[in-house]
Amino acid sequence: MVRQWGIALCLMMAVGIPVVAFEMEGGLSAFYAPFAYANGLLAAYEEEAGATIPDLGLGIGGDFRMPIASFSDRLRGGVGGRVLGARVSERETDAAASLVGGYAWCEYRLGSWRFQTDLGVYRGTFDFAEARYAGLGGWGLGVAGRAGYRVPLGKRLSLGVAAGLEWLPVWEMTDASGQTYRGRGTPFVDFSGVSVSIELSWSSGKGVGE
Repeated sequence: MVRQWGIALCLMMAVGIPVVAFEMEGGLSAFYAPFAYANGLLAAYEEEAGATIPDLGLGIGGDFRMPIASFSDRLRGGVGGRVLGARVSERETDAAASLVGGYAWCEYRLGSWRFQTDLGVYRGTFDFAEARYAGLGGWGLGVAGRAGYRVPLGKRLSLGVAAGLEWLPVWEMTDASGQTYRGRGTPFVDFSGVSVSIELSWSSGKGVGE
């Protein structure tokens, strides 16, 4: 995937799309996703074992983005990475899901406002050893969008807040032995939901937000 991004960047430069000044953006987020099928597995285990386990739902994550091309004064694009994780634990019972991947994004700027959408490839994992789901992993495509507002902290730094919507399903997963697991008409692990984030940007150019 990194190689593909490098080729894309070279092509953009070759056809004359202006490359933006070096810039880095990062953020920390909190999200909520229903995890319908995974929580169904937790509920089934509760009935069988007579235990009480909280549902998967709230989680935390992080984003890292780098602009690579400017298409106009207000429109630009780049690449980024995303990490999300959710976990519940009750006594000796533990269940966790995670998502890691990279994406290409496009952003429209309107003053201090930012409107961004992205398309990515992700690797999801799921662990619920008590129900014999250990080390499951699978790939999926995902789309996300966000709207945010930034406040300059100087010529090169800015601080922002954003709210987002994500569609990040992983439809099937496999374990170490190669056995495949699928949801019943729903993704096995689904990080689709809503999020809020705090973001920090640094630019070597004229200044973030200019």
